[in-house]
Amino acid sequence: MCKTISSPCNSTQFQALPPTPSNDRTCSSVTPCASDALEIQAPTPTSNRQCQRCLPGSELITATSVTTCQACPNGQVDHDSTSLTACQSCSGGGLFLPAGRLRAGGCATFACPVGSIDHDADSATACRACGSGTYSDEAGSTRCFTCRTCSVGEFEVQSCSSSTARSCQRCTACVGGDDGTAADCTATSDAVCQSAELRGNAGSNTNAEDINKALLLVAIVLPVILIIIIILLVAYIRRQQHCHAEPKSHAFRPMLPPSSPSSNVTSTNSEASPKGVGNHHDQRMPTPARPDRSSALTGKHGGGNVPNGTMMALQGVLMHEWHCCSDRPVPSPPC
Repeated sequence: MCKTISSPCNSTQFQALPPTPSNDRTCSSVTPCASDALEIQAPTPTSNRQCQRCLPGSELITATSVTTCQACPNGQVDHDSTSLTACQSCSGGGLFLPAGRLRAGGCATFACPVGSIDHDADSATACRACGSGTYSDEAGSTRCFTCRTCSVGEFEVQSCSSSTARSCQRCTACVGGDDGTAADCTATSDAVCQSAELRGNAGSNTNAEDINKALLLVAIVLPVILIIIIILLVAYIRRQQHCHAEPKSHAFRPMLPPSSPSSNVTSTNSEASPKGVGNHHDQRMPTPARPDRSSALTGKHGGGNVPNGTMMALQGVLMHEWHCCSDRPVPSPPC
């Protein structure tokens, strides 16, 4: 037996299933949207209402009787993960809150990262990176710091960047100074020191160089000294020869005093003087034989007295010979 199809669905319902020859009409209640959801499609006699929740980081905004989901603007965040409540701002500086963000971990999660700063203390503006030669090594900073410069005798361990400061370290002083240094300290690298074995070899090389220099100096100076010694020796020998040969090279001619009226030594020129020239007596003094030195020192010559002038001449010759030859003592003159 056939049955009558039920009445159409009311206003709070919608027809979920249409009637068929074997089944009646099926009506279902229209589902209201949740408080944090928006109706994106109104219900129809044959369809349910379509709702959509707002995404985290947004809020519901009603304008001109129209409610919409709107992302939290710059400088504000979704603090409770629901769009029913309005977005909120964070207090304090050093932050940047981009639009549509959820404050899941607190405001600290929006701090400016290292290498950048909050230059204007406004969380709605983006953080600014530190310029060349400056750095910020802490999140949430509001100013950049100037990198230091390595001093003389230091080298750079860590370079300067927007997020790191320049780090310097003193150069290593190698044992032995320059001789013990394999590589010098530069602006970005430390000095490289030689091992003890290498320093020993370097010292041996230095000693060998010093010895070679000393030998070269001796080779140059020694011949010069020998030449000077030979010249002095030759000069000494010649002087000795001259000293011993000098008394024999000159005839002994003593200076006799002028003849006195009592002198018996007189010479008469027996030869006739030339024609027209008168006879003249020859006044030349006779040349006595050279007496030996012993008699000259005693003032005796041939057993007789030697004149004072002859004695003085003998003494002068002997004194000259003794003085010239330094290996003989100079005798004292006789009284």
